[in-house]
Amino acid sequence: MKVVYCIQDICRLGGMERVLSKKVNYLAQHGYDVMIVTTDQQGKSSYYSLDDRIVLFDLDINYSLSKNRWEYHKCIVKHKARLTVLLYKLQADIVISMFGQETEFLPSIKDGSKKILELHYTYSVVMPHLSGLRGLYHNYKNRKRAKNIKKYDRFIVLTQEDKNSWKGFDNIDVIPNSQTFDCNQPAKLENRRVIAVGRYHAVKGYDRLIQAWSLVNQECKDWTLHIVGEGTLRKNLQAQIDRLGLDQYVFLDGASQNIKNEYLSSSILALTSFYEGFGLVILEAMTCGVPVVSFSCPCGPKDLIVDGKNGFLVSNGDISELANRLLFLIRHSSERKKMGEEAYTSAKRFSEDKVMLQWMTLFDIL
Repeated sequence: MKVVYCIQDICRLGGMERVLSKKVNYLAQHGYDVMIVTTDQQGKSSYYSLDDRIVLFDLDINYSLSKNRWEYHKCIVKHKARLTVLLYKLQADIVISMFGQETEFLPSIKDGSKKILELHYTYSVVMPHLSGLRGLYHNYKNRKRAKNIKKYDRFIVLTQEDKNSWKGFDNIDVIPNSQTFDCNQPAKLENRRVIAVGRYHAVKGYDRLIQAWSLVNQECKDWTLHIVGEGTLRKNLQAQIDRLGLDQYVFLDGASQNIKNEYLSSSILALTSFYEGFGLVILEAMTCGVPVVSFSCPCGPKDLIVDGKNGFLVSNGDISELANRLLFLIRHSSERKKMGEEAYTSAKRFSEDKVMLQWMTLFDIL
């Protein structure tokens, strides 16, 4: 079976790119002909390792270089034309959009393939509801987007919570992300180290985490917080750390090439995002037997965390309660380790084999 994935690029560090690389490698190793079509690769190599059997195509559209709406529109026209030619040439069985710019026109390309739309964000992000004149415009865009999504043979979201938000979509299914690595020996949870993982971006809410840690630090000065990632807010976050006098307790560690070891050397994961598409870092931490303290944001944490069993769910934005839950796990090592064991067990339902079986079954029935 020939499967084509469409994505903007695969040269960057990111959760969606990491998930895609694991998925295509698995398919290639199980006899599928897999191709990845990008628009903005710009001659760069894939950030994540890919099986040698995977074939890469770049359409050289470069949306990232467009400076205004007119240039963006020209990119759309060029993108559709070049993708149409390529798909007719490839004669794929399945073509999957990772919700890139091709989302709006892919179903109109009649190359004989089944079309799947794969969403790594949430309903509230894709279909924003605003007030005033902007609201009228977005409502129009939302209706147009909804009509187009219904043209796909299948629309895949990552969580049951998100599926419940998409009313009236008969083509929708839930297939979660899978574990991105195996872990035969879970973390010992003895290091006095709390970890957060993700890009330094406003959506991750690290300013909220640092504020919560200032409360933790008042009660407990022998634990440290390490934020693993990179991004444009590094200077802002470091300034906040310095302003709160936390420079000896909170560290911006930058991106890691061995994220598994980061989890294994930690005892708690904290997640303070305003929203997630799935919360892959939660699953990764649980795979390593690390309990999680997370804001109950949409979408993902509530699908992964059973409050009080394998971690804690905290009302989104409640900084004081977040600090209290962190302090509880810091002070109660037996409860921390018990939750870690539950986390390690619960992560197994997202094994790569189980999740990829869902994908391969879907391909077979389309």
